[in-house]
Amino acid sequence: MTNLENMNPLNSYGFNQEHLAHMTQLDKASQLRPARVLSRNRNIYHLITEKGPVTGTLSGKYQYENELSFYPVVGDWVLVEIKEQLAVIQGLFPRKGKFSRKEAGQITNEQVLAANVDLIFIVTGLDSNFNLSRIQRYRTVALEGGAQPVLILNKADLCDDLEEKLEAVRSIAPEDPIHGVSTWTGEGLEALKDYLTEGKTVAFFGSSGVGKSSLTNALLQESVMATSSVSASHGKGRHTTTTAELILLPSGGCLIDTPGIREIQIWCHEDAVDTGFEDIATLAASCQFDNCKHQSEPGCAVKIALKIGTLSERHYTNYQNLKREAIFIEAKQRQKDRLSSRPEKKKKPRQKNYAADLDL
Repeated sequence: MTNLENMNPLNSYGFNQEHLAHMTQLDKASQLRPARVLSRNRNIYHLITEKGPVTGTLSGKYQYENELSFYPVVGDWVLVEIKEQLAVIQGLFPRKGKFSRKEAGQITNEQVLAANVDLIFIVTGLDSNFNLSRIQRYRTVALEGGAQPVLILNKADLCDDLEEKLEAVRSIAPEDPIHGVSTWTGEGLEALKDYLTEGKTVAFFGSSGVGKSSLTNALLQESVMATSSVSASHGKGRHTTTTAELILLPSGGCLIDTPGIREIQIWCHEDAVDTGFEDIATLAASCQFDNCKHQSEPGCAVKIALKIGTLSERHYTNYQNLKREAIFIEAKQRQKDRLSSRPEKKKKPRQKNYAADLDL
């Protein structure tokens, strides 16, 4: 097996002692090698290995044994077998930090958008895109996935009430780092570079047109990601970035740029919503009943805060909406688990119709 301690190329991409420990569990005769997913185009993966970039695909066995939520995504560490310049993906390292949402449509499945992320830059435009409820929704998803959210308010040059908007965001996320920046003037960008340290992975998430690709270019100090204008009438941009991509930074850290998300349906447990709404969770600790739903129960500290005006109606409504979504997702998952655990019924052999074989 290769001397993994000296894998300088992969160390730059975040290969660490935990990955090394996972590798040592393999059979010594194994031909599997570690690689990280840089991008994905349907069933084709672009990977980085200790030997450099390669193209990869999933083995048939892997596809048969795993659900779609365990198919590799950008940022994942995988085990590959190199066969004539093609890397065949045979396994997936345990994920640490991910960003997931419910798959669009009626199907209740997890869709992982990025994996092994340390920090998630939640980017919001300080134009008509600014939306506190959307920021809170992104925060909840980031915290559930085990990543630290950093709130980036872009287009500060277009905002006349920056301090007011910063204060509004602080009111819903008092513990999160918050930065007002402008890719046009360069305001606030220097502070973001402090997060991009060796061995760390940062992922950008936000709606289309908020300036994620422009931020990537500014931090790299070169134009590597395409950008487009935003409509002044509705503040929406086109999906300039069409697929997620992991980029190695000069600092040694990694940055994942992602397409704009039009709809972010949460994928989390009910308790994760409380984690994302620290102020309401603190109030709830003073409720008369431990299982208070903060609706019509007597002695509810949350409802009292609403009545006296220390908690905004909009913030409370957003909390209840996310709670209902999380409860719905959990119920659907329990139902799915019950159905999958049922033993398959053996089909009765079809009775042959002997009379049909007779020339009567």
